[in-house]
Amino acid sequence: SPALCEAAIHQVAERARHHDLRAAVPPTRLGRWLVLAAVPLGLAAVLATVVPAAAGNAWARLVAPWRSIPRYTFARLEPLPDAIVVPHGEPTTFAARLSADTRWRPRVASARAGSQRRLAADLGSPAAADSYVFTLPAQGEPVSLAVAVGDARQRVSLEPLLRPEIAGVEAEISLPEYLERPGVERQDVRGGTLAPVVGSTVALVVTANRPLAAAEVDGVAALPDQAAIRTAPRVAERESSVTITWTDRHGL
Repeated sequence: SPALCEAAIHQVAERARHHDLRAAVPPTRLGRWLVLAAVPLGLAAVLATVVPAAAGNAWARLVAPWRSIPRYTFARLEPLPDAIVVPHGEPTTFAARLSADTRWRPRVASARAGSQRRLAADLGSPAAADSYVFTLPAQGEPVSLAVAVGDARQRVSLEPLLRPEIAGVEAEISLPEYLERPGVERQDVRGGTLAPVVGSTVALVVTANRPLAAAEVDGVAALPDQAAIRTAPRVAERESSVTITWTDRHGL
């Protein structure tokens, strides 16, 4: 009957009033988990306020992991090319330049070519205020160069190549009119010297072993024709010398 049920409930309640029933309940870890979750969420909120660009980058990488989104770094470098040609078997220099929007300018950067020893470079050499200039050892085979500037990382392939060489030098000689020998005579001058008749008009044709990008004749720019450099004709009146320099498309 309802009266008996009510009496039984009152009896149980009276006996339970003297006991702490919480001792029989498994301890809850909800508070601990809430604290553990609140700490990183709070840090994330602070970082999102202080560095919104980094937070936006992290969120974009989280929601779209299949997309190729570069990670945000406080130190930012100008993009390096996939490969750089360096002179074969010769020490050379390599520069990594900070971009204009970098937020961090580390004092020292490091680089390592393959398994070779790690190199260090200071920021702000007299020749490059926003760059780190590394002196690379001589390379004989292609190798990957890893560059680290603060939290920024980039890689570039070093491809050693022999400097462009001169394969042939030919002189085009037009003799003086009084000799009455019209036409152009051609003479091989790979030995480096030429003794034309005084009053002759001489032009040199210098051929390299691969196409060239630029050249100079006695300090004056001369546009190469593929691998050939042609000097302006000059009249041979006295002993003189011609200095020719050349650069290929790789900058060698």
